Amino acid sequence: MPHKHKKSNVLKNDALGIEKKENPPETPAILPATNYKEIRENETDALRSIYSTDFEDVEVRQAAWHQASEVAFKLHLRASSNPDVSVVLLVSLPATYPKTIPNLTVQGLDDLRKGAKSRIKDVIDTKPKNLLGSEMIYELALSIQDILEDVAISQAEDKDMPSLEEERIVQEAAAIQQAEEQKQEERRKQEQATAEQEKALQTLIESKIKQRQRVKEQVSRRRSKVALEHNESFDSSEDSSDTISFDPPLVMNDYDERPITFQAVLGKTLIASAPHKATFTVRPVSPGNGTRVPLLVLKELFIREKGSGHDIRQEIRASEDKLEILKRLKHPNLVDFIGFKIYRPPDPEAFHEGTWHIYTLFEYANKGSLSELLDMVGSLTADTARPWMIQLLDALEYYHRNGIVHGNIHSGRVLLFRTQSNNTVLKLLSGVEEALPVPSGAKRTLTSSQSPFWIPPELTQRGSQPSTKTDVWDLGIVFLQMSFGKDIMQRYTSANALMRAIDLSMPLEEMLGEIFRPDPKKRPTAFQIQPSEFLRINAPLLEPSVASNSIPTRRRSRLDSQAALPSFSRYGQDFDEAGRLGRGGFGQVVKARNKLDGGFYAIKKISSKSGIALKDTLSEIMLLSRLNHPYVVRYFTAWLERDCHAIDEEAVSSTEANSHHPEDDVDFGYSASGLDFISSKGYPDIEFGYESDGQDHTDIASEESGHHRPQSPSKTDEGSNLQRQRSGSSSHIVTTTLYIQMEYCEKHTLRDLIRNGLYDDIQFSWRLFRQILDGLSHIHSHGIIHRDLKPDNIFIDVANNPRIGDFGLATTGQFTMAVRSSNVTDIGGNYTRSVGTTYYVAPEMKSVSLGQYNEKVDMYSLGIIFLEMCHPLQTAMERDRTLQMVREKVHTLPSTFEVPEKAIQGEIIESLLSHRPSERPTAAELLQSDKIPLQVEEEMFRKAIMGILSDRNSPDYNKILSAIFSQPPRKFEDIAWDMDARGTPPVTEVLLQSLVKEKLSSIFRKHGAIETTRSTLFPRSEHYPSGVVRLLDPSGNLVQLPYDLTLPNARSISRLDSSIEKTFTFGTVYRESIHGGAPRGHHEVDFDMISHNTLDLALKEAEVMKVLDEILNEFPSLRSAPMCFHINHSDLLDAILSFCRIKPQQKPLVKEIISKLNIGPYSIQKIRSELRSPTIGVASTSVDDLARFDFRDSPDKALKRLRTIMEGTEFTDRLAPIFARLNAVVSYLKGFRVKRKVYVNPLSSLNDKFFRGSVLFQCVSDTKRRDVFAAGGRYDSLIQEFHPKVLYSGNQRHAVGFNLGWEKLYLSMSNYLKGSNKAFLKQGETEISGIWRSRRCDVLVASFDPSVLRTVGVGVVQDLWAHGISAELSVDASSLEEIITRYKNDNHSWVVIVKQDSMERGLKVKNISAKEEYEVRSSELAAWLLSEIRVRNQRERLTNAGKPLKHLYHRESSVLAGEKDPDVRILTAIHRNKKMNRRNIIEAAIRESRSVMDRALDGPIAAIDTRDDILEALRDIRLSDPDRWRTLIQNCPLTERKYMAQVHEMLNDLANERRDPQDGKEKYKNAFIYNYRTGSCIYYDLTRSNEK
Repeated sequence: MPHKHKKSNVLKNDALGIEKKENPPETPAILPATNYKEIRENETDALRSIYSTDFEDVEVRQAAWHQASEVAFKLHLRASSNPDVSVVLLVSLPATYPKTIPNLTVQGLDDLRKGAKSRIKDVIDTKPKNLLGSEMIYELALSIQDILEDVAISQAEDKDMPSLEEERIVQEAAAIQQAEEQKQEERRKQEQATAEQEKALQTLIESKIKQRQRVKEQVSRRRSKVALEHNESFDSSEDSSDTISFDPPLVMNDYDERPITFQAVLGKTLIASAPHKATFTVRPVSPGNGTRVPLLVLKELFIREKGSGHDIRQEIRASEDKLEILKRLKHPNLVDFIGFKIYRPPDPEAFHEGTWHIYTLFEYANKGSLSELLDMVGSLTADTARPWMIQLLDALEYYHRNGIVHGNIHSGRVLLFRTQSNNTVLKLLSGVEEALPVPSGAKRTLTSSQSPFWIPPELTQRGSQPSTKTDVWDLGIVFLQMSFGKDIMQRYTSANALMRAIDLSMPLEEMLGEIFRPDPKKRPTAFQIQPSEFLRINAPLLEPSVASNSIPTRRRSRLDSQAALPSFSRYGQDFDEAGRLGRGGFGQVVKARNKLDGGFYAIKKISSKSGIALKDTLSEIMLLSRLNHPYVVRYFTAWLERDCHAIDEEAVSSTEANSHHPEDDVDFGYSASGLDFISSKGYPDIEFGYESDGQDHTDIASEESGHHRPQSPSKTDEGSNLQRQRSGSSSHIVTTTLYIQMEYCEKHTLRDLIRNGLYDDIQFSWRLFRQILDGLSHIHSHGIIHRDLKPDNIFIDVANNPRIGDFGLATTGQFTMAVRSSNVTDIGGNYTRSVGTTYYVAPEMKSVSLGQYNEKVDMYSLGIIFLEMCHPLQTAMERDRTLQMVREKVHTLPSTFEVPEKAIQGEIIESLLSHRPSERPTAAELLQSDKIPLQVEEEMFRKAIMGILSDRNSPDYNKILSAIFSQPPRKFEDIAWDMDARGTPPVTEVLLQSLVKEKLSSIFRKHGAIETTRSTLFPRSEHYPSGVVRLLDPSGNLVQLPYDLTLPNARSISRLDSSIEKTFTFGTVYRESIHGGAPRGHHEVDFDMISHNTLDLALKEAEVMKVLDEILNEFPSLRSAPMCFHINHSDLLDAILSFCRIKPQQKPLVKEIISKLNIGPYSIQKIRSELRSPTIGVASTSVDDLARFDFRDSPDKALKRLRTIMEGTEFTDRLAPIFARLNAVVSYLKGFRVKRKVYVNPLSSLNDKFFRGSVLFQCVSDTKRRDVFAAGGRYDSLIQEFHPKVLYSGNQRHAVGFNLGWEKLYLSMSNYLKGSNKAFLKQGETEISGIWRSRRCDVLVASFDPSVLRTVGVGVVQDLWAHGISAELSVDASSLEEIITRYKNDNHSWVVIVKQDSMERGLKVKNISAKEEYEVRSSELAAWLLSEIRVRNQRERLTNAGKPLKHLYHRESSVLAGEKDPDVRILTAIHRNKKMNRRNIIEAAIRESRSVMDRALDGPIAAIDTRDDILEALRDIRLSDPDRWRTLIQNCPLTERKYMAQVHEMLNDLANERRDPQDGKEKYKNAFIYNYRTGSCIYYDLTRSNEK
């Protein structure tokens, strides 16, 4: 390697060829021309010699015209201390070098550090410029070598420092690692996100599975509960003297107030008895509650039938409806009527006469009755009688409010209950006996010691019936008994006589005078009695002045007076008054805080010196307290207080002056005291009359004296004397104050919103209007009319919701039957005195001539209010002019309502302002109309969506549908959709299904039917109440998947003209999944016959049933099964339901339920429970009658039974045409040689909705637990339903067909082939491998050499395919056993073994079923297999056809096709020369022999245990030969003699039973005796006599 050289000027000068002279000539010489080429060559040579191998020449391109070209070379420069530190200097010397800078390039700088790179680049860039004109390459090379040496030295000093290459490698590795880490992080994040998604998906799937599992468990628990209730329930036939069952199950509370369910009571203990009835205490049968079950009272009533029972049945049925109504009544003061049962025990001695038993169940009164209490104590104090009377009035008012009259109220019907808090509650016993048919002699009478004046006067008239007013009279008598003793009716001749004899207190006398008004029209209702002064204040029974004196009554010490009681104020104790809200001439309204709950209430105080004037006001408040609605001010309670010492002069109105001053009215304007939002106007001076019951205006006018003290029926002078006696006690003036506790509303009303520009906010005004309508609808639904509706009475809460209040003039429908003219005038005056109120009064209220009005008066007021809400009225004059104008009968609304934005408001206002009340809509009608836009708010959202979806013309309808169908798919839903679906069935199942379809198709085609298809999607039908799979398409059409294949066919028949008369179809019907997911699909096949006229309809119905019979014969699993046909007519079913008094609206549900009768687990008791359930509510008497038709019989016997049951009714006339049709069908079935039994089943109703007016039938498995195999009927009515005459013309089409769920058929065949049937296990292998063997193909081509299989085997299978033989190639196998094991379940008939030389030497064929092997030439294989297949098919057909058609109940005696004929040998007599028809003789012989055989098979079988020799000896002994029997028995071993005597006795019994006891026909002639010890069996003739 070259070493570093020191600088030498000598070398330099020598190299340049210049001689150095110390003294140059002073005079310049002429210089020769510069030889650049020589200079370049010399320097190049010098560098080549210096750098030796590190010098490298570089070829350059020759210049044009051979001129001097550039010289180029490379110098490999290295550091002397480290040769690895090196660079390459590429030098190119131009032609004028050194006068020109050479071209220099340094290579290999990438391995140097940045500092060294820059230094070398600096040398290359700057130093050539400094050395220009002289040779410079060497100098440049030395400078670069010095830099490289520095680098080498630096590397030697820093050995541990990585080189640039190493640094680069490290940096690249770090970058690669960082990139890999980033990828791994991204991959980790992605995997984590995927894992989280999968976890979330798994969670959603598990949640969905758990949800489905919960639904399944709920359904299972519900079914188990129903089954348990059914198992625990008592059959009505199990009723005994100690146990009574009820249906449906009854519900009551135990001692811990927990509901319990029971269906029977037991432990009858008699507590009372009377003619036609008895009363017991019982206890419910509730195993889970034990001793915590309370006692109940059972009343057993008896009604005797006389003559025809049809009329009494009608009366009992009507009574049952009344009892159902009474059972639904629930009130704290009504004895809980828990349930009842109406039962008519069978009376075999007299079919038409019997006794009806009515059982009623009540809660047990643990304190007895009021009558019993009065017997002990005599009478009650006022403090006790008053609250008890209030309780009874509440109960009676609830009774009457539900439209029920009690009919017979007395103290024995008032029961006492002690609660857990030791309070005594009175409850009124329901009038159950009055709801029943009155038994003979059980009329309402008085005892001889009672005066007839105690009976309500109206009941003394002939033909009169109890009414609500007679109930009030009776309740008044009960109150008198509570107050003055139970024997008042013996001590006084009438109620008025009692009131004259006893000095009653003024409030009590007023109340009793109203109760005992002789005119029922003037007598108050229970509701009107409740606000009576006596019941609302602590008034005594007697006048205080005479309370201490003795009166002629028993137990006088029980009567008291409360005159000496200290005064007590409920208002003062419970409330702190916070300020007055308003004041008027008749009272004031204050804001008060309740001390108990701390809440603020508005308390209205109305005071009067006469409590009578406040009674109607209290009645109104009691009614208003029932209102509970978010848009109605709540009235909580009201009470009366008396103040005998201090009278508030501001709150008491003088009864001596009728005039009052306007300044005394409650101020509705702005004042310093705040807004008085509750008007007291109209309470004392508005007089309300009692309910008139339709009396005319003359009757009303006669009561203008108001609430006077009633006069007794006695003479006037007696009444005057009585009045004078009262004068001393009434001289002291007592002030009565009515306190009304109401909800407190803020001082903000609708009037304020109107003043603030409500008409500009259209949406807000619409919302307020709808809310006001909602509240007003609630008010009107309680029979209340506001009568003073105006913006000032509609308060606005903090949420800007309206609250309708100030019912100062409100009334109920009980008080608006007629309005007196004086009242109308007063009302008008009141309205004019309230600022602006007159504008809101309906025209009929101002018109005296109309006299009557209803809730439409509030709708008129609402129309004026809505106009103010929508139209600006800036000044009082403009408001007056506009409102007066619109109040005219003919008017025009302001122009505001002509703009489109307010056109609908104008229409509503016009309808509300009509002067004819009938033309005004009600609040409920407006709410249900489409005129009011719905606001999409939380409380409105559901209504808005329902409203939009119900109107397909709505612009938002398509938007909602689009949003529904635009939802993205959810993966977990997709995964969970068919998780419960059954997986792919095995190949054998699929093959068997195809075989079943082929067999069914062949049967149908044999009758000329053509296979068709049915619609799989069509509009939702109303014929399916539940379970149908409903779908919604993007257009909003509600469609469904087929529930059966009959309805789609009826749709197509009615609308498509087709000439096909017989069709069949295979399809799938769907049922809704109970837990979501994929619907459940079931395979169904239908066969239908269509006709265009009414000829031979019965014949076609019989042919359809014949097809079903052939299906049963065709399938081996059904041949021996006990099957029969049930046939019925829809008109017969309707007649039965009408006879049983099933209501028309109940008939469809009843038909659906009884279609399950006696099918599977559905016994008559289960069906009864469903029919009696609250959702259906069929009367028990109707269910009992329905159970009488639960039978099946031949047509003749069924007709006879039906006529017996329906005798004496119009329904018997309907039976003849119905049974004519049924008999025609049965006759044709006999012609078709259908041997299975055909029964008429009157309650058969499966799919009756399709077969209205025609025949329906079912094919039923006639076992202990029946099941429907197929069902059908004639569905002409269904076709007509889909055949509107407006769109389609032509003749009416008729169709009959059946539905067959062929999954059952497939399962029966599958079990048959699997050998689950015991009879099948006894059959041979030939039959197992018969025609029902499921095969994928006949031939399997196999080889033990894979290459041969894929060459020779392919040719063999191709040749078989070409000849129409089903074949396939096997998988690779090493032995025949392996192949057979692999394809064991595929049931190939033959296996063809292919070898390499098979084409020359022949093929080996193995018959799998016969287990035989054959050698067949390859050319003859196809023909040989075709022959074998024909033989196999023929054998299988014969085997299948030769099965005998026998079963336990019915036997087929026809000769089956393909069965071998018996060997008949004819022996002709010698003297008979006449020609004979041998064929006829043979057929007759076969037919008769089979008939004898069939009759023999009808004989019973006696199974005994003995020896065969004894059995053979027994065969020859006649049953009528006692001697030989005695000998046989004696020859038996001693241990068997008694047993053989029993055998003889058993055979005698069989012989005696062989004739039908009714018609005397012989059922059988023989018996079979089977020895189960040895398995032997003999034929024994039961008819042989003792003749020799």
